[in-house]
Amino acid sequence: MKILLLFLPLFVLGCATTLKDSLDYVSPGMDKADVLEISGNPWLTRRANSRDMWVYRYYEGDQEYHRQLTFEDGKIIAIGPAQKHPGEKEQLIKADSMKEYENAAKKQQAGYEKGFKDLDKAADDD
Repeated sequence: MKILLLFLPLFVLGCATTLKDSLDYVSPGMDKADVLEISGNPWLTRRANSRDMWVYRYYEGDQEYHRQLTFEDGKIIAIGPAQKHPGEKEQLIKADSMKEYENAAKKQQAGYEKGFKDLDKAADDD
């Protein structure tokens, strides 16, 4: 009976067919190795203020979603909600001009780069 209880979570996770479903099994206090085993590699990672942020990206139909996990000392301290993310198709539909689309793309890229340090530039400053 104890062996059955030990393998039950693995069986349940094996039935989780999507990344969205696997993220539902992630909880505060889990370490990075557990998260990697359950949900695989994150789409995007960054580090700021001694915390690691992992962003997972998944789709439901044509809609893109992002979900952020925040780690401190290797353990999850926060799990963000699933956030709808406008895809390129939606941005093109909403943009009145190519310039407007390019500006939206630059703003999106700046958001991804927030918290990152340009190592090439830092080396030049030394």
